Amino acid sequence: MILVDYIYYLLTPDKQFCRELKHLLGFFPHHTDIYREAFRHRSMAGRESEEKSRNNERLEYLGDAVLGSVAAEILYKHFPEKHEGFLTQARSAIVQRHTLNRIANEIGINALVKTSVGNVTHNSYLLGNAFEALIGAICIDRGYKYCYRFIEQEVLGKLVSLDTLAVENTNYKSQLLELCQKHQYPVEFTIINETVIDGSPLFESEVSICGILVSSGKGFTKKESHQQAAQQALRILRRNKAVRQEIEEAAKKYSENPLPADAEPSTPTTEKEPFGEPSEAS
Repeated sequence: MILVDYIYYLLTPDKQFCRELKHLLGFFPHHTDIYREAFRHRSMAGRESEEKSRNNERLEYLGDAVLGSVAAEILYKHFPEKHEGFLTQARSAIVQRHTLNRIANEIGINALVKTSVGNVTHNSYLLGNAFEALIGAICIDRGYKYCYRFIEQEVLGKLVSLDTLAVENTNYKSQLLELCQKHQYPVEFTIINETVIDGSPLFESEVSICGILVSSGKGFTKKESHQQAAQQALRILRRNKAVRQEIEEAAKKYSENPLPADAEPSTPTTEKEPFGEPSEAS
């Protein structure tokens, strides 16, 4: 322990939590309060004293940006020959909610999160959000260099294989269909435009969930345009609470008057996925 860290350790009244953080992070924190905030879910509002009422959403916002930046830099250095499309896909695979939830579980964040929503391991967003908030707390407490070190050594060095990312094909459409199937949300992929560029067709797709238009995407095949639309939809669902709430409201109406599972498309360019069963559209 370097002298400055030792001084901070002596001065903190929360030495047990400080030691827990050292085990988690690989270095001593200087200000433990910011880490307690990182692990405090918004459901705790009104359950603690006023000075402890802040939740982790602001830190989550910061951590999301820092994590994406650090992951992009590490991937850029690790794969000097890979093109921009691969690097973007690899970064998305790292920061997607499934990966962040797994990382949070494996490093033990679930034991530190304070929430009133029940079993945190069954919440599809809570743990991943807490992990991002932790990254934000590290940035505030120790700076970008320590964020980089933590992500590189403790996360990508141990929990996520960069070389595995090089051979994995991230199927965003399957991820979206699987997520919607879990909640029994109907998903619709629609080809809305087809043009020709330099002799090659360019397709533009839209994806709707419970009848709510969520995103669009373009590609030189229908499948590629679906993947782009699905990737954007996953990003929006993760970050935009208003869209998630709109879909939840629409789902309530849908449950009252559901479409038959074998419903035919309303137009030749519309392809419906019955509650998340993936298709191999070309």
